Amino acid sequence: LKELAKSDDKYLRASAVLALSMTSIPDAEAYALPLVKSDDALLKQVGAEALDLCGGKDAVAPLVALLQDPDEDVVMAAVSALPELNRKTGSTDMVEPLIKLMESPNYILVTTAAQSLGTIGDERAIEPLLKLFKASAPKLKSMGCGYMCGYVASVGSSLSQIGGDKVAGELLSLLEDPNPRVRREAAYALAGMGKKLTKGEDLVVKRIQEETDLSLRDTLIARARPARTRSY
Repeated sequence: LKELAKSDDKYLRASAVLALSMTSIPDAEAYALPLVKSDDALLKQVGAEALDLCGGKDAVAPLVALLQDPDEDVVMAAVSALPELNRKTGSTDMVEPLIKLMESPNYILVTTAAQSLGTIGDERAIEPLLKLFKASAPKLKSMGCGYMCGYVASVGSSLSQIGGDKVAGELLSLLEDPNPRVRREAAYALAGMGKKLTKGEDLVVKRIQEETDLSLRDTLIARARPARTRSY
């Protein structure tokens, strides 16, 4: 495999590096790093996928650099790999570039960046995620909302993962939004916080009592904390 990882045939080389990344050999990263620095989109994409499996601290900067690559498949591979690098190394060097990536017009890239930021859990992502959530949730006009449903759900899930009083406060305020779909997505995100939601339960109960949208009311009740015994 190590010999094939040096092959002039890019397909053999890519396959060999990916296979090496799945093994336990200590120098697998050394074979993957040259791929992410190449000029070939396929090799960069495979290199990012390989570093997701075997990368260490030396892989962080090259993967962050790929976030500016013109090939969107390469960018996607890098975005998907960075949370694992954060977990392994503790580096947060990817947070600001991922936040910047959420300004992309490509909703798939934005969704994936939001998901990665949620997994990383850095609080710097809260403000831009909230901004994105509040800008996109009102666009949900009906049940058949296409890609926007998954887009908003992903951003809400990322906010749930990070949690904290600020996130909870903003989501609780959205339970009063006139758009029932906004209220629904806020309820989903609050429920996703689980034990991270340490305050505001009285407001959730109030929303349940006052909610006029029966479907949303059922959603709120179903996602109320299991430990509650209050009658609604």
